[in-house]
Amino acid sequence: MIVRMKKLSLLLYYRDKEAFLKALQKLGVLHVETLAEVTSVELEKAIELHRRYERSLHVLGEIAGLKKETNQHDLTTETAEPPIEPLCVLEEFDGTYGLLCKVESAMTNLEKVVHALAPWGNFDPHKIGQIQKAGMNVRFVEVLKEDLPSIDDENSFCQIISSNRKEHFLLLLERGEKRAVKGKEVQPPMRSLSEVMKELNDLKDERRKLQSSLERLIPYVPQLKSCEALLKDRISFREAELHMKQEARGSLEFLSGWLMHKHEKKIRTFLDDYHACYLVEDPAPGDKVPVLLKNNGFTRLFEPVTKIFSLPSYFEVDPTPFFAPFFALFFGLCLADVGYGLIIALISGFLALRGPSNLRPIFTLSLILGLMTIVGGTLLNTLFGEAIFYRPGVEKALFTEGALLAPFGPYLSGKEMVFPGMTFALILGFVQVILGIILNGIKRMRLYGLLYGLHPLSYLLMISGGLIWAAHSDAMGLSEAKAGPIFIGKILVSSPMIAGKVLLFSGLLLLFLFNNPHKKLSVRPALGLWELYGFATGLMGDILSYLRLFALGLAGGLLGNAFNKIAFMLVTDGNGVIHYTSFAMAGTLLILLLGHTLNLGLATLGAFVHSLRLTFVEFYKNLDFEGGGKEFKPFSLHNHTDRSG
Repeated sequence: MIVRMKKLSLLLYYRDKEAFLKALQKLGVLHVETLAEVTSVELEKAIELHRRYERSLHVLGEIAGLKKETNQHDLTTETAEPPIEPLCVLEEFDGTYGLLCKVESAMTNLEKVVHALAPWGNFDPHKIGQIQKAGMNVRFVEVLKEDLPSIDDENSFCQIISSNRKEHFLLLLERGEKRAVKGKEVQPPMRSLSEVMKELNDLKDERRKLQSSLERLIPYVPQLKSCEALLKDRISFREAELHMKQEARGSLEFLSGWLMHKHEKKIRTFLDDYHACYLVEDPAPGDKVPVLLKNNGFTRLFEPVTKIFSLPSYFEVDPTPFFAPFFALFFGLCLADVGYGLIIALISGFLALRGPSNLRPIFTLSLILGLMTIVGGTLLNTLFGEAIFYRPGVEKALFTEGALLAPFGPYLSGKEMVFPGMTFALILGFVQVILGIILNGIKRMRLYGLLYGLHPLSYLLMISGGLIWAAHSDAMGLSEAKAGPIFIGKILVSSPMIAGKVLLFSGLLLLFLFNNPHKKLSVRPALGLWELYGFATGLMGDILSYLRLFALGLAGGLLGNAFNKIAFMLVTDGNGVIHYTSFAMAGTLLILLLGHTLNLGLATLGAFVHSLRLTFVEFYKNLDFEGGGKEFKPFSLHNHTDRSG
C-alpha cells in the first residue's frame, strides 16, 4: 500500500529561516521538495568529507568483522591512543588506506608476473644476455604435447622446463637461423623469479604493517560514526536551506514539501508557532509525489524486489502485495525440488536468526522461497532429482503410496506421458494476467473516471466469454482439459453457452466504444480493431510465457537425475546391484556433491531471474505499471526519522 501524502507550501519571514529549519529537522516529518539543482562550494566539501567518513567506517568495519571471525582480540576494547580528534583519525586513515591500496595494486601486478614466470623457473636474465652475446638464440616456447619438436642438430639444444596437462614449456638454444616450431614463443624473462618473489614478499610485509596501522584505528569507530551522523544532518540542513526560494525581494522564503497524511495535525501545530503563511492540500495529478510503501510483515519482505524495477508512482497501485505470493510460488515451481528447498530453508533460517540484523529481512525472504521450493518439489514429485511418490510411468520412487500429495508430477496415461505441471503453469499465468487487468481497471477508474475503466473491463468480458464458448465448442479439447485435480473444462462447461456469447459480445462492444474515451466516438471503432489485435496476440504470448515455470522445474529435476545416474554408475555392477561399501563410493559421493551443488546454483539463479521476468514483464504490462516513483525521505536528524507510516 502507498501511504497517503499531503503537500505543504509555505511562505516564511526570512529572519526565522535558520531557527525554523532546525526545528523542522528535529520534527522530522517533511520531505523537502527539490525545486532545482542547487549546490555550493561549502556543500560540496561537506559531501566529500561525508564520503571519506563513510569509506573509513566501511573499511574499519570490515577489518573489525574479520578480526572477530578469526577469533582474534577485539581491538575496540583497547584504550585509544592519540590522535584524539576524529578529523585526525580520518587523516591518518586516508593516508594509511591510500598506501595500502597502492601496495595491493602493486602486489596484484607482481602476482601476474609470478604467474607468467613460474612455468619457466628461476632464470637469470643476466646469464641469458651472456648466452645471446655468444651468438646463441635463446627461445622460450609453449607447445602442445603432440607438437614437441625433435632436436638432433649439434647446433641446437631443447630442454623441457615444465609441463601441464596440455603443454610443454621449452627452452630452445640455437646457433644460426631460428627453426620453425609449432607453438607460442614468449619473450625471455626480464627479471628472475626469485627477484620478483622477494619484492612480492616485501610488499606483503608492508601490507601487514599498514593493516596493523588501520586496526589501531578501530577503537575510534564510535567517534567516527557520531561525526558522520552529525555531518549528514548538516548536509541535509544545508540542502533544505538551498532549496528555499526567496520571494518579495528577499523578505520571504518559500518552501514546499510532502508529509504523511497522519502528520497533518502535527505540522499545522508546528507552523502556528512561526510567522508563516502555509497551505496543506492533497496532491494534484502531475505532481511528483514521493512514495512510501506500507505493507504487512510478509509483503514487506518483497519490497526489495519491487525496488529492483522501480517504486510505483504515487497515483498507482502498489504492486507488492499482489505479486508477492505469485513470486514465491513461481520461485518454488522453477526450482521445484524438496531437497534443494530444505537446503535453502535451513541455511536461510539459521542466517535469519544469527546473521547481521540489517540482512535478516533478506534471509527471511530466502527462507520463504526455500519453503515454497519444498512445496513446489512436492507438487511436482521431485527430491534431489528422484521421484518421491510412485505414479504410473515412474521408474522408481521413495514411496509406493501418497501420489495425491504430488498432483502435478508427470505420469503415464496409456502410452503417453502426461505433464500436469504444464497446464498448472498456464493456469497460474492466466490468473496473474487477469489480476493485472483488474488492477489496471481499478487504477484507471480511480484516476480518470468510470469510462476509462471500461477498457480493461472489456478484456475481462471477452476472455470469460471466449473461454466458455470455446469449452462448449470443445476447441482444442478444452472441455476435457484439466491440471491434476483441477478440472478446467468441467468448470467452464458448467456455465451456459448463452452466457459466454453475451460476455464475449459485450466485451467487444465496450472495447470498440470506450477504448479511448478522450478521442472522438467516430474514430474509436477503428482504434478498437487495433486494440483487439494487440490484445489477442499479446494475451496468448503473455500466458504462454508462464510455461517457463514448468520447463525450469522439469529441467532441474532431469539434470539432478542425470547426476545421480552418473554417480551411481561407479558402484553399480552389471546386474544392477549397488555396492555401497565399495571404495568407488567416494567418487560417487563426490560426483553427487559437485553435481547437485552446480545444479542448485544454476537452478536457483534461473528461478529468481525468471520469477522476476514474469513479474516485471507479463504482470506489469497488464497492470499498465508506470513506475518512476522517488522514495519518501523526510528532512530529519540522523536516526530520528519516523518512517513507520
